[in-house]
Amino acid sequence: MNILITAGLGLKSIKLGKLLKLHSVTLADFGDLSTINVSNITFKSLGEKNEDSLAHQLLTACLDVNADVLIPLYKDEIESCKVAIPLFEEFGIQVVIASEINIDVKELSVLVDQETLILSKGNELISGKFLESKMECSGIYVKNSEGTQFKAFI
Repeated sequence: MNILITAGLGLKSIKLGKLLKLHSVTLADFGDLSTINVSNITFKSLGEKNEDSLAHQLLTACLDVNADVLIPLYKDEIESCKVAIPLFEEFGIQVVIASEINIDVKELSVLVDQETLILSKGNELISGKFLESKMECSGIYVKNSEGTQFKAFI
């Protein structure tokens, strides 16, 4: 799975990129950004930020790197992407916008072996399973150290 995460120079996006080590991750940010490749992580510049066409800039970046999933982290990007979700879906790109809900591992017996979940409106994108009881959930979830709960990472 190819994943594009924004706020590419931020600590949260770098931690998230390392967490998703089994996938191809592109960390993208606005402004001048060197092209660096580190194991599963590539860095990409989004150019100069244009508030009027933010969603289109992110869509173009997703298409450039063949991203299946976009995880916007900046507040203005999140707001812009919420409105443009149908546009991203036309190109087969899932936009993951976090919900602040923790999930009991017992509720997800089909995914008990996973350490990380990527949910988009109930679709678990890593396993491809649909979790009808979690249709309100979107975001990245990481199993806690006790292995009893998936905590929202973003």
